[in-house]
This record gives sequence, C-alpha cells and structure tokens, in this order.
Amino acid sequence: MLMRSVLLMFAFLFCISSRAQINITTSGNGQAPYSKAHRQRLMQELKRSTTIFILQYRDYNQLAAYEKAIKESWTYTPFKIIRPEELQSYEGKKGFTFFTFGAYYTGKHHSTQHFVCGLWTPVLNRRERLKSQFFYSSIFLYPEPTIRLSMLPYSISRHKYDAKLMNDVLDKARFYNWNAVFLKGYLQTTNAFLTRNENLGVWKSYENEKLHELKTDTLYIPDYVKTKEEFWHNRRYIDTVLSEASIKADYPYPVKFVSTNDLSLLLADSTHNIHYLVFTVDGADKYISVYSSKDGLLYAFTRLMSWTFKNKDLAQLAKSVD
Repeated sequence: MLMRSVLLMFAFLFCISSRAQINITTSGNGQAPYSKAHRQRLMQELKRSTTIFILQYRDYNQLAAYEKAIKESWTYTPFKIIRPEELQSYEGKKGFTFFTFGAYYTGKHHSTQHFVCGLWTPVLNRRERLKSQFFYSSIFLYPEPTIRLSMLPYSISRHKYDAKLMNDVLDKARFYNWNAVFLKGYLQTTNAFLTRNENLGVWKSYENEKLHELKTDTLYIPDYVKTKEEFWHNRRYIDTVLSEASIKADYPYPVKFVSTNDLSLLLADSTHNIHYLVFTVDGADKYISVYSSKDGLLYAFTRLMSWTFKNKDLAQLAKSVD
C-alpha cells in the first residue's frame, strides 16, 4: 500500500490544458506554465536526468518489446524501466525524471475522467517536499468502455485522486491506444519536439510537411475506431459500414483498416516507413493523430464535443494532405 500511495502522489498531482493528444512543453516560445527562465531551468534538469519509466503490470510480460521501443525512439536522456513498487526508492532523490501513468477527474462534481501517461519532473517546496509537477509531455489515453464504468465509483470520492483508481490503472485498465509500438510513436514525437525546443498542444492543430507522403503511401487505421460509444444514450456498437470503400469520397488516398494486433506487428517488423492513425477519446473531445514510424507525429486535430470516428474526420485530414 505504501508503494501505491507514493505512486499516487507522484502520478496524479497535475492538470492538463492541452487540446492535442500529445501536449509538449519546453522553454520555447508559446503559451506555457511558468516563466521562460523557470522553464529553461527545468529543461536543464531534464537534460541532466535519467528518465524512469513505469509500465502497467501486464506490460512487463513483454518487457523486451518496450525496452526496444524506448531505445529506438528516446535519446534525450538515459532511461531505466522499473516496476511500480520500486518507485519509492527514488522519492526525494535528484537527477531523475519520470514517465508514468495517471488519471484524474475534472468538472463540477469531478465526474469527467481523464487518463494519461507523461514525462514529468517533481517541483519541490522549500522543505524539499513535492509541491507540484512540471510535465514536459503528456499523452491522453483512450480506455475501453468497461474501464470508464469501473472508475465511476471514484468520481464521488471526497479526494480528487483515489488510491483505488490508481490500482485499476496499473492492474486492470486497458487502453485502445497503448502498447509498445504506440509508445514508440509518442516518444519519437516528444524526443523531436524537446530537441527542437518546440511546444505542442494548447488548442492548436499540427501539420508536418511530410504529411504529403499520404498521397501515395497507405494510411493504416486500427479497427477500434469502428467502436461507437454514444455516452448520452449509454449505447455501444460496432460500425459495420465504415470501410475503405465507404470513406473513398472523403479520403481519396490509399487507406487500409487493420486490427490493432496486425498494425502492431507491421510496425514492429517492417523496415519501411509506415503511416498510421491513432484515435483517442478523452472526456467530451476526440483527437485524430497521424504518425509516421520513421518521423513520429505528422498530424494532430481535435474536435470538441464529439465521441465517435466519422468520415468527416478523414475529410479534414484529406484537406491537409492536399
């Protein structure tokens, strides 16, 4: 229980203001928390640190795959993967940054759930105790519907961050957009933006000049986008109409729907550049992101008050490809 309390303290004391699936904060120009000078100091702390990664418990069964993904995408700092129960050994020690899971509630009654993983450093008070966290990178995760339902009892807790919720995030939660190869794309992106000292997020869409590659290269879309959730009607179903043929009018470029497992195998084994889409629902918003296995994030778009993947999301992407 001590381990869980320590991890809870480190992982949850934050608030996300980003409207892109990935939010990255550096000392570069743009809206960001803290002064530029303070952010410059925090960036120097990151450069001198070793980054500690914590995974979900089931992920340790595929530890080699996660180590490979991190090694191939993360060069900004040395890194080490530990188990959650080992985190307390790093409490109060300097020279470490952390990449961990988190969950929190917002809204008048703390009933809107957010699930993230992110790279952060402790911000200490004068007594060298944890005051807050500075997040260099935070990534929204898309939980399966049963996870949201299992979390509902914690929304009425008097405490915004509940230790039992942390147990579920580490032990039970399953996310559509989390595995070793998805992590690689997130870290490629974070590594690139940190290296360029460039911010990402805060209500802005993003388009990389290499997005034009989609005119001729296949865009792989994981099948989980066909899972429709109508929260207001408490209904969930699979869209059997959504297919390569049905979206042709909105997205005229090469595209293929594949299972998440097949996409993961393709990304893990291919020596060619693979373009793939990641769909994320967080609270009342959805995020459409396109990644290149070679370059990381190429496209990020947010649609507010929308929970399902639609043809017009691909139509919006097609405009950017043009």
